[in-house]
Amino acid sequence: MGKIDSLKPNSKSKCFSRHTILKQEKFVALLSAILATLDKRQAYCYWDLNGGPGYWDIDGQIFAGSPVIAHTVFSQLPFYRALIFEAAKANFRLLNAVVKNFADGRIIVQNNNNENCYDLYINKLRINTSRGLIYYDPGETPKYKVPLEASKAAPNYDILVHVAPCLTKRNINRCNVQGKVLNIDFRMSITDYIKATKKKHHYITDKPDAKQQFVMVYSTDDPGFRPSQGWVSCRSRAGKQLLTQLTKTKAELGLKKRSKVS
Repeated sequence: MGKIDSLKPNSKSKCFSRHTILKQEKFVALLSAILATLDKRQAYCYWDLNGGPGYWDIDGQIFAGSPVIAHTVFSQLPFYRALIFEAAKANFRLLNAVVKNFADGRIIVQNNNNENCYDLYINKLRINTSRGLIYYDPGETPKYKVPLEASKAAPNYDILVHVAPCLTKRNINRCNVQGKVLNIDFRMSITDYIKATKKKHHYITDKPDAKQQFVMVYSTDDPGFRPSQGWVSCRSRAGKQLLTQLTKTKAELGLKKRSKVS
């Protein structure tokens, strides 16, 4: 995708799976739908709170990560900037190399994911914009307070989050214990998070696999946005059913335990 195809593969990630491709397709579809609503002369900013390495090498085949995908879609806007956060040092070095290869100085990469300092980074973008997107995909049980804190620094930006449901009682209990010990509210449900965004319109990816993998929720105040294929309104019957399923355990969903492979 874009100049990513010219890079030599040297990054492997356990976070990549066969489900990731489906997630990327829906990610591209959403960004393209957002782009269709924008005035091409309008300034736009993309924040990625978990940038990763920028791409993956899977058996010699290159797959673009979210920062590269977003740049490919939004770079056609003349006044586009991106702010990418990545805490892991190895991923940060790889991501920096990717950005320098093709981004023409329009992407800033930060090796600091401190949710209390998002407002400090706005001036580094050297661009004034009331439109943008905050993307949050931690690759693990999400801490919904992270995108909510980022949104305080840029309240007009839309928010896109990856929803990792707790499918087992053990995982739910682990989240609750960690929430108490670390004073982090892992127990906030996706419906509570949606209310906390204070956005007017919310959309969710439809037709997830049986384990509810890679569900995403997009929140916006834009009344002119129309969901692309693969997305439905959270107010629709299908959207409400999906939100309800995301709070259920594996047993409640009727899923069988996966047998161990020798």
